[in-house]
Amino acid sequence: SNKQTESEAMRRRALMLPQEISRMPRDQVVVLRPGIMPLRMQRIRWFEDRWFKDRGGAVPEWPTLEVSVDRDAV
Repeated sequence: SNKQTESEAMRRRALMLPQEISRMPRDQVVVLRPGIMPLRMQRIRWFEDRWFKDRGGAVPEWPTLEVSVDRDAV
């Protein structure tokens, strides 16, 4: 007897999984604040945005990051 069954169950799921967060575009951010729903927002770079550029100080400097990745043997 080759019977097939199907079932449905409600399961809790995280709002966003870690891999979903890491795949978000660099210009988006999730803001978590107590008492309000999480917000998915557009991130601005104040030193590039025409509305904020004149209000800030000098453009921040980022250190150069050098990463060496070895190739697989295959």
